[in-house]
Order: sequence, then C-alpha cells, then structure tokens
Amino acid sequence: VRHIREFEAREFGGRTFGVAVGGYPETHPEATGPVEDLANLKNKVDTGADLVITQLFFDNALFFDFEKRTRAAGIETPVIPGLMPILSSKQIERITSMCGASIPPGLRAELDKCKADDDAARRVGIDLCISQAKELLERGVGGIHFYVLNKSDHIKEIMEALPLRRDSGYENRVGAGNPGIRL
Repeated sequence: VRHIREFEAREFGGRTFGVAVGGYPETHPEATGPVEDLANLKNKVDTGADLVITQLFFDNALFFDFEKRTRAAGIETPVIPGLMPILSSKQIERITSMCGASIPPGLRAELDKCKADDDAARRVGIDLCISQAKELLERGVGGIHFYVLNKSDHIKEIMEALPLRRDSGYENRVGAGNPGIRL
C-alpha cells in the first residue's frame, strides 16, 4: 500500500487510486493469531488502504465478529464481505484448505450429500450465497465482493435474487465521501 501511495504522490500529486486490502474473518493462515492478524491489517489501513475486502466465509457471524474487532482495533475503513458461491464439493474443499476458511458442520453435511453431484452442490452453494448476501445487505453492509474464479454464469441468478434496485439505497454506500473510490 505504501508503494502505491508513494507512486501516486510522485506521479499524480495526490491520491487517485482506490486501494483495497484483504481481511481474514478467521485469521490469516500465516498469522500467529487474531491479534497479530488485526495489527497487520491496521498497518495496511494506516498506510493508506481505502477499504478491506474479506476472505470468503460461510457463516455471517464470522463477518460481523470480524467487523466488530476491526472497529475495536481502530480500523474505520469500510469492510466489505467476500462471498464465494460454491460450485462443487471438491472446489470448495480445495479453496478453504488454502485460505483457512471453515465449512460449518451443517453446510458440510449438505455438501457431503452432493459429493458425486456437482449440480446439487452448486444449488446448495447458490442458495447459501443468496441467503448470506440478503442478511449482509439487510444488516447494512456497504457492498459485497463475489469471488467467482472466472465462472460467472451463476452470479446473474444470485444478483436477481437480491433486493438491489436503484432506489434501494445500496448504490455508492461504500465510496461515499472517499475521493479514492469511485463506484
């Protein structure tokens, strides 16, 4: 982040880019614990990040707890939840093992029933993503980042199921008052 801000100052005379950094509701896999992880995140924000986009999670309570901890640590930038629609059991097992995200027991049981049926796993994943997104929006998040991994055909279904309309008040909630972010 520091290098981006130095480049901007040198080349453009001030802030011109919106910079997002990653946050981990379940703690970065390489951090020694949540205290160190939040200290690292605060350093990124204090260096000039405009917003935090979280790693994927499948239990919204993890996001709300993380958001509360970021505020307690003095991080005031928007925290945007990152959701990943599950497209297959194999895919999500691989991804969660890489990033340290957990699969709640109820979801794991549903996915275990779908191990040999990617269409059924995809349905479970899309339904969960819609449910998560609706709750997050209802509770006032400023936006949602969808991890689609170059497979975006299911996003249309998810977006159409959400209460997003021009008059909903959701547009530009994240970038309001921040010159580095243009939505």
